[in-house]
Amino acid sequence: PKHDPDEKIEKILSSFISQFYENKSVPRMILLNTDVEDRLLLETTFSKREKKEISVKLAKTHDEKKLYIADTGENIKCLYVFDVIDNKITNQKLVYDFKPFFSDGFRCDKDGNIWTSAGKAIKCFNPNNELIGQILVPELVSNLEFGGKEGNILYVTATSSLYKMELNQIGAKFI
Repeated sequence: PKHDPDEKIEKILSSFISQFYENKSVPRMILLNTDVEDRLLLETTFSKREKKEISVKLAKTHDEKKLYIADTGENIKCLYVFDVIDNKITNQKLVYDFKPFFSDGFRCDKDGNIWTSAGKAIKCFNPNNELIGQILVPELVSNLEFGGKEGNILYVTATSSLYKMELNQIGAKFI
């Protein structure tokens, strides 16, 4: 779309999101790689309209130095990580190729590890993109989120179930 070249990306993205969801149902979470102007206004407006809590979040590590993106196109089932320097995205690295499954939901913990859905499992990768652990689940995992008062409960949605797991780790959003 055409826009004023002097206009900030945050304002452009905010306008795009407003227009995109003008006549569409809004998902519970909109995940972005850069913050938007009026994020709280968007969340409040969408939440009231949809009659459910809507959040607009950034898919970055707690220190905002890395950005994770799942690419789940045709014959592509990969999770990538990028460095974020001065709000610019550089240095793409493959974290993992999930074929035949894919990485759909992922979250960071307080140590910068990435926890992600992976077929019938949750895989955990350290900041060096090394697989450091896996939790097997009896059905296909679709998403996950850290929660609980301490931030150490991992909620996992799967094909037909919701799982709750207590961990010895805390989600990044709780620090």
